[in-house]
Amino acid sequence: MFEPPDQDIPQDETAIEPEPAPEISGSEIKDATAIFLLRLETAVFGAWIRSPEGQRSRTAKLQFTLLEVFKGHLIQKPGEAFDLAVLQHGDAGFEDPGLWSHVKMAPGTELIAFTNGPSNDARLLLSDRYCIRLPEASGVLDDTRAAMLIENENLPPVKVLTLAATSANRFGDLFARYVWSRIKNFVLDSDQVLDSYLRLVENPHTRSDARDAYLMGLDEDLGLRSRPRRESEIMLAQSMFRLLLLPEAQPLYPVISGVLLPNLLRADAKAPKYTPAEILGPAKLDRAALLRVVSGLTSEEERAKKLVAWLAK
Repeated sequence: MFEPPDQDIPQDETAIEPEPAPEISGSEIKDATAIFLLRLETAVFGAWIRSPEGQRSRTAKLQFTLLEVFKGHLIQKPGEAFDLAVLQHGDAGFEDPGLWSHVKMAPGTELIAFTNGPSNDARLLLSDRYCIRLPEASGVLDDTRAAMLIENENLPPVKVLTLAATSANRFGDLFARYVWSRIKNFVLDSDQVLDSYLRLVENPHTRSDARDAYLMGLDEDLGLRSRPRRESEIMLAQSMFRLLLLPEAQPLYPVISGVLLPNLLRADAKAPKYTPAEILGPAKLDRAALLRVVSGLTSEEERAKKLVAWLAK
């Protein structure tokens, strides 16, 4: 048996940098100190070994080629091959099966590593300790390239949202989380930026996973504010009601009607924070249509009944 990778790689001065400050932006791209594309060339697996507790593990000797570095600096150069030894767990019994237990190990597989660590050696960064995510490149390459374009050109919020809107059907949740992390300080303080952001959320062409990430980012950050702007809350509530009438947003119907709107409106309080007249009237929303949609969701979300009662006032 051979040693795990973070035990047998020399940690010389060229490979180690100061420990980065912890990041909690919610975006893998923004939080990463290094992002890079690599291709698996070969994989040699050891035999499965069962522990006394009955859990199976095996080692794997992998060879990768570094293809491209999107963010940060590595001692490896694009086109350079390097070896890596990893550990895989083969049973669901592990509370934390580790990074490499879920990675596709077929030669030719391309992966993008989102890492945050004190090293510029890809071998060290590709460990459970420092690798935030390691998805197949095919699902996140467009998101990563677009986000790094924004990052490198330091685009202002309006241009960020324009880019997101013009390719709404192309970008997924990885890109959406990055967009929110970039512009959130502007969205909640500007009705104009917030309006553009909500148009992106409501865009029928916006991918479902991206819409979810856009909406959840806004709702969570608004909820963290001790005194959120009244205008922001009203605009968000109106947007969520419009989403309930948008067929493309159907996957979000239960959480909007059962959690997000009841919380925002304080719909279950004796005196809700906002009345239907304040929310629905200015936006010319069809109350009858909304009642039909929300009433049909009460079997899935108990709290949707509170929203039905609020709409019926």
